[in-house]
Amino acid sequence: MLRTIVSLIMLCLCSSIHAQTWQCDSLGKSIKIFNSLSEKNNNKWAMSLKQIFPLNKDNEIEITYILTCSDSIPRMELVALTEGWLATVFTTPTNLIEVSNQDQLVCKGDLGQVAFDQKFIGATRILAPLEIRVLYKDNRVRLSLFTKNYRMAYANIGQLESGVISISETYPFNEKSKHKGAYSMAFINTISKLLNLANGYVSYLNKHSEDSKIDIPEW
Repeated sequence: MLRTIVSLIMLCLCSSIHAQTWQCDSLGKSIKIFNSLSEKNNNKWAMSLKQIFPLNKDNEIEITYILTCSDSIPRMELVALTEGWLATVFTTPTNLIEVSNQDQLVCKGDLGQVAFDQKFIGATRILAPLEIRVLYKDNRVRLSLFTKNYRMAYANIGQLESGVISISETYPFNEKSKHKGAYSMAFINTISKLLNLANGYVSYLNKHSEDSKIDIPEW
């Protein structure tokens, strides 16, 4: 079995020199747990991660965190910061943003390839979509990241299989699933990418909160 291409996440939640400090203790705990469960065998690793990151009620991969700020920050500034962060994630984020106002942001994009498993008899490639939802409150943000399904393609001599598949039908959630190695890799890498995105958002807020202050007119 091919070993996963995922790089273990380094715990680097920011300690900021700015007066405004964003933090999320539960995200730090999730990253530590992810790293602690690392296995050379992807099937075992994926099975362990399933206990920590179960699918939501819609059979989607979802991670949600509440980020809090040590100082007051206008929602207009939060909107600008979030859109600035998206510009570091996607080449053309404005084309992917479906909703952006002082209450929430919804953006739909792509995580790209999360698994490629090549064996002598054939190869499996898996892509994953990404949905980002941000809800704004005074001095806090609710960040939710979703992967709703996989797009899979399998090819060998004389056979081609492709399509969208529910994550609940794949390993480790369905232990009778075909392509267990590829789906284990996909689940591990999807969780890794989502955690990295969440951690990147916290880091971006800490780095740019002071720089992006918006002058609010006085009455």
